[in-house]
Amino acid sequence: MLARKLATSWMTALLLGAVLVAPASASTGPAALSLPGLFDMLLDEDAGRIYYTAGHPHDGLFVTDLGGAPVGTITDLPSASGIDFSADGSSLFVALPASNAVAVVDVATLTESARFTLPTDVCPGSVATTAQYVAVGHSCNRYAGSGGYGGVGVLDPATGAWNPLEAPGPFYQPYVSAGPDSNGLFVTGDLGLSPTTLYTIGVYDGIGDTVSVRSNTGSNLRDLAVSPDDGLVVQASGSPYQHDAFGVIGLNPVLAYETTTYPNAVAWAADGQSVATGTDSPYDADVRVHLRDNPTPFATFELGARLAPRGLALSADGSTVFAVSETGGSFALHVLATGPVSVPSSVTLTGPASTPVGTPTTFSGTLSFADGSSASGRQIAVTRSYADVEEPLPAVTTGAGGSFSFTDSPSTPTAVTYTASFAGAGSYEASTTTASVAVEKRTTDLSIEAVAASGKKGRNKVDVTATLGETLANRSVTITATDQRGSRVIASGQVDSDGTLSVRYRLRRTTTFTVEFTGDAWYLPASAAVTVNK
Repeated sequence: MLARKLATSWMTALLLGAVLVAPASASTGPAALSLPGLFDMLLDEDAGRIYYTAGHPHDGLFVTDLGGAPVGTITDLPSASGIDFSADGSSLFVALPASNAVAVVDVATLTESARFTLPTDVCPGSVATTAQYVAVGHSCNRYAGSGGYGGVGVLDPATGAWNPLEAPGPFYQPYVSAGPDSNGLFVTGDLGLSPTTLYTIGVYDGIGDTVSVRSNTGSNLRDLAVSPDDGLVVQASGSPYQHDAFGVIGLNPVLAYETTTYPNAVAWAADGQSVATGTDSPYDADVRVHLRDNPTPFATFELGARLAPRGLALSADGSTVFAVSETGGSFALHVLATGPVSVPSSVTLTGPASTPVGTPTTFSGTLSFADGSSASGRQIAVTRSYADVEEPLPAVTTGAGGSFSFTDSPSTPTAVTYTASFAGAGSYEASTTTASVAVEKRTTDLSIEAVAASGKKGRNKVDVTATLGETLANRSVTITATDQRGSRVIASGQVDSDGTLSVRYRLRRTTTFTVEFTGDAWYLPASAAVTVNK
């Protein structure tokens, strides 16, 4: 799994030939790193590596395993600063402010494979891959130690084309961040500048354009991290004393992760379900890990040393934090196990106790998480079962408060059970529940009348008419005449389109006329009677 902004450690020697990757240490004790400084870090869990840069005036890309043991270094990268993976993960883009260039490093061989030279006095210092392009934050004054301020531009690695952002944007020390699967968006702001202004930039055909701007989001920006789904951006600024999250589109505040004084680092898990936050807090915990939608941390760590700015990384599943501390110019890697990130979920489902067959029937439910985080936007699978039959129904998506509902028209008169299931996602456990309803046959209207027939031919006769109401399939009725001599069927068959069946009957004595409907798959049997006195 490739992840951005993850743990830190460095290599002291260049390995010739094959690169050996050691397994990550299970120890929680810090591992000393021979870094001259720390500007940026990048985690490659699949390869078992962490990449680091120290920034101006220190040269080189440093590589360790996941426990902090040296793996290799590339020295000919002047003032190497920002780093990010290429879109396919096979290479690294490395900002070289002292050379006005962006280098490409092959991760398999740890060798430089290409270098893009940018215009004079650009001094790239921060990079973020967005779709097939590379967003670049640049400032000679801040990233190379002297010269003018800068801005943001877009590099097309397929052609080498460079397009500076024409719209207003950051200028002092622009830092850029994009999700690992970015679709062309990135967020940028100036490191170390107060107050902080954030910009969301969209890249279209290699040209960046401002999508959203939010001013006064904090002061003294130290770090930015966009979630893997491009939904949230979290900033770490010296003030306020919390890690604020904003929607990437619109940059509207979403939530504030509870931390403490002087936020200086933030990193997402690659599954997007958890985020690590870091602070430079001499008298409080340095590292916290939160579930995406919950401001309260589920894990907290004290390093016993100062957390380096941008010195955090988080494993893909949020179970391990990689943190770099700095004490008197010496750096160390802390590998911190958060434990299984598992949050129980609960699904409720309610509906009527009974319903007529074929009637639209609505069930309502709620998904909730034990940690109180938002359960909106989650998919709930629904099935309907009766006898030995189980049938899937269309899935539903939870709304505000985790609520959901669905409507079904059960077509079999029997006990029907509906099952609503949340399959689990990231740190959230699966859960399921059921609700049963008695599906009952309907009743239909059935009536009979007998009236004296008219005319000479109607003398001593009655016209008997049965009327049948709504049914599913059976439209047949039977009419019986009963007198003191017994009963006999006088008519049987399907009713007309108006629901009637009529017969003329000679009346010799007092007679009771009865109509019967035998029922069908949806409707109960019914009968009706009328008596005519002679």
